[in-house]
Amino acid sequence: MPLAAWHFSRYQKKVRRRIFGFSVLAATTSALVFAYGCGGDDTTGGGDTSDASPGNDATTSDANVADTSTPKDAATTTDASVDAGSSHIAFVTATSFNGDLIGAANAADAGTVSLDGGAFTDYISATNALCTADAKRAGRTGKFVALVQAGADDMFARISDSDGPWALPDGTPVAETAAQFKVGDMHAGIDENAGGTRVTYKQPVWSLGYTGSDCTGWTSSAASVIHGNAGQAGIVSQYAFNNLGDLCVTESPLYCVEVGSGGAPNKYPTIPAGGKIAFVAAGPYPGNFALSDAGVLDAAAPPGDQVHGVGDAICNELAAGAGRSGDFHAWVSSSTTGAAAYFTGLSMNGPWYQLDGLEVAASLSVLTTTGPSTQISLDATGHFPTLSFVKTGTAMNGTLNVNCNDFASKDSAEFTTSGFSAFKLTGWTDSNTFPCSSPSALYCFEK
Repeated sequence: MPLAAWHFSRYQKKVRRRIFGFSVLAATTSALVFAYGCGGDDTTGGGDTSDASPGNDATTSDANVADTSTPKDAATTTDASVDAGSSHIAFVTATSFNGDLIGAANAADAGTVSLDGGAFTDYISATNALCTADAKRAGRTGKFVALVQAGADDMFARISDSDGPWALPDGTPVAETAAQFKVGDMHAGIDENAGGTRVTYKQPVWSLGYTGSDCTGWTSSAASVIHGNAGQAGIVSQYAFNNLGDLCVTESPLYCVEVGSGGAPNKYPTIPAGGKIAFVAAGPYPGNFALSDAGVLDAAAPPGDQVHGVGDAICNELAAGAGRSGDFHAWVSSSTTGAAAYFTGLSMNGPWYQLDGLEVAASLSVLTTTGPSTQISLDATGHFPTLSFVKTGTAMNGTLNVNCNDFASKDSAEFTTSGFSAFKLTGWTDSNTFPCSSPSALYCFEK
């Protein structure tokens, strides 16, 4: 799918208006949300949300034991802990710049920090120099390029598979291939500077600019209607690169990736004994999924509380189809039992991990206070599905919020609290209110 498919309209690209902070406007963006995430389970970017085969992760059929499987498209190296420095790095600059990125590079070369580039006249060489200088200040050597573009350029064309794989400076795997970057299939969002310090989560980052939204080819710092396009630090998916429109006077950092030969394989942590699996059930499932005739189950809906019963049945069907024998439950709230109370009643307390070994949450308390430490963005097979809004009906603290009349309604005038599978920490379960007429995903956790 071409990158243009993700570009917001001018109406949707108003200054600092995130797509995740709306209620009534949700209906106007639903087509965009469900077009998003065309990355499937291969590096060509083809969608594959129905493939129940284990892919590269089928080394065990029991999700209750330590899973040493290889995540999709990953190198074969695994370890009990992430090993820093094994692969090329991806980072966010410690320095922020206004929209005149060429001017920023020339000002630095004039004396603040030597970029050894002379007078920069194009934004590509200027931003690459800014990335390299930032890495050098953190004591790193190597060649770095900026993931930023203007007009019809393609910033991802500047990297190739031979430049990877890439990890955060602390060693957390980010991507195996250039194609994974392009479609947003990232194991972790980029939210560390070159020295390994975390930056502010969801901080705007200058990135996927296009004509009319690139600060005039990254030469303008005007406090006017001229806009620059930005992503957000720490989130995964295409929205990491394309989510905000900012005034060009705003100061934001850049994404930088290391290129050249010498990148060692990423190392993925092994899920420890007793670790549980969390995954996203991509669906998409209708707003009335809890009805016995909604057609979302192979078998008849179970008796009892339909919201939890049908949600759990969906999760267990997918887990069984992926060869996993654990007991899985959906993170949804009914009018009688909130999601956290439901998990507590089942003695569910984690710890939970994705199938790539990255920890989601150490406990239910962590899940409902600080939120997941990594996005729940892999499906039951360990692949990247189409990411989307996720039906939860659940507030951040795990209690009931609006939920499509107990998930029995597909009415566009009714709504449900939804999370977004590109988010960790905040917004994973309650990022917006979404119409019941729009299908979306579910979260599944192992007991």
